[in-house]
Amino acid sequence: MAIRYALSEAAEQDLECELIRSIYARNSSVAAVLTYRGNYNGHPYQGLDPVTDATLIAAVAEHFEKLAEPNSRHWHWPLDLTRRDPTADFLEAACGADYVAIPAAAAGGS
Repeated sequence: MAIRYALSEAAEQDLECELIRSIYARNSSVAAVLTYRGNYNGHPYQGLDPVTDATLIAAVAEHFEKLAEPNSRHWHWPLDLTRRDPTADFLEAACGADYVAIPAAAAGGS
């Protein structure tokens, strides 16, 4: 959602979003934004690893695409979290007819 915000008209004057906009403009890729490695506010920034984090990057990219439509039911996805299976290493979420499994570590779980 942060990348969607950074690319929106609402964030046009937001300097914090400038780097995200420039990376996305060069590559038209969420993966490029997520795997960015370079300078950020005068400090080195280490993005996600394209190989090690490939599953997470793909999940975020899929989520990003589902948010392309402003009236998409997917915007309510975090609110539709249905359950956490304590024996599993994923969260299951319902969004309309779609079910999405998200690695618990990626969602702040353990």
